[in-house]
Amino acid sequence: MLRSMKTVAACTALAVVAPAFAQDGFDYSYVEAGWAQTHLNPGLPDGSGFGANVSVALGSNFHFAGGYLDQDFSGLKAKAYDAGFGFNRSLTSGLDLVGRALYLNAKVESGSASVTDNGYGVSLLLRGRLLPRFELGGGLGYESLRNTGNTTDFNINGVYSFTDHVHAVGGFVFGDGAHTVELGLRYSFGK
Repeated sequence: MLRSMKTVAACTALAVVAPAFAQDGFDYSYVEAGWAQTHLNPGLPDGSGFGANVSVALGSNFHFAGGYLDQDFSGLKAKAYDAGFGFNRSLTSGLDLVGRALYLNAKVESGSASVTDNGYGVSLLLRGRLLPRFELGGGLGYESLRNTGNTTDFNINGVYSFTDHVHAVGGFVFGDGAHTVELGLRYSFGK
């Protein structure tokens, strides 16, 4: 409950201050890649590895979205990917509302044994430009996997623009029994 209140407070603050620092709209055509570190509940191994995301604008308000994550948890290999579509709507200059619906697939391997699960995910995010070169986003996500169950997570992320096309990205996702830190680079190719 406290986490959700903090997320609502952060999103409200973003909605209030983002228009004051607005520039032109956001780019929904990009590729990004980087490192991810996941911390599970105490007593369980932590994992780290590689992640990549892609987004391709489909007109001014829709986009394709996909992602891949490959992590090692002390000998357990976890791989996941998602693919689906998103809707992005400008609320004000410098502030977008983003919704996504995704197909999810996850696989965990240990030696010759493996378990695969699939399902769907939905998310609702705010994306705001706080400074000409800095963007902040955050929101809620819900995932439902057929065998594993449901999870809800909260996330916050930032994007620093070196140029119009090259950006540093970082994020923090926390939810049911785990939190993940992500750092990487993004290349935008839509504007």
